[in-house]
Amino acid sequence: MEEYVPGADLYRNPTFDGVVAQDGTVHAVGTGLMEVTGTAYQGVTVGPGVLPEALTATATAFGTAVGEALSAEGYRGWYDVDFVTDLAGRPAPTEINLRLTGPAVAFVLQSRLDGVRGGHHLVRTLDRLPLGARLPAPALLEHCDGLARRCRALGAVLLTTIPTAGLDPVPYVGVALAARSRQALDEAEALVRFGNGALGGLFTGPASGATWASRRRRRRPRLRRS
Repeated sequence: MEEYVPGADLYRNPTFDGVVAQDGTVHAVGTGLMEVTGTAYQGVTVGPGVLPEALTATATAFGTAVGEALSAEGYRGWYDVDFVTDLAGRPAPTEINLRLTGPAVAFVLQSRLDGVRGGHHLVRTLDRLPLGARLPAPALLEHCDGLARRCRALGAVLLTTIPTAGLDPVPYVGVALAARSRQALDEAEALVRFGNGALGGLFTGPASGATWASRRRRRRPRLRRS
């Protein structure tokens, strides 16, 4: 049981990630804004300007102090501190996770893309995007490859992170999106959501014969001899 903290939707679920090194020093990795539905983690956005400066500073100071306390107890490794914000925007800590967490994926991708492509990337992980149709893994990856090409035209990068739920009773896919601007990131997310939803039209619309499973070259009809 936890105390419920009333709050607004904007900046509702901040998180801080850090690492306690082998020598006991604490290194701040960064802060992000989690997407939480009910009590279920759905993804995170990390990068420049994701949280207001004051909220970032408070979460970082508290998260670093938590890391120092963990270090004094002998803990070494990755950890995070999750928060909720109240109606005034003040963060209240909810839990500490002593492991690699969901936001760790976004932070690692951000660091890698900054190093390879230059600049400062925003990264958004979307762990449970609904699909409009159930797809086997090869077809799902082919679908994601097409979305990735369209995202590149917007200046965004798409990486498939969870390709194993395409045949679930309620199918979904997990992806990570990265861009150097918030606008490109939001446009890429809208594109992916629309593309996923449009999958249902392949099986129910007039062009349903052009599904992935039937795209292979059709046989020519055989002529019967009279």
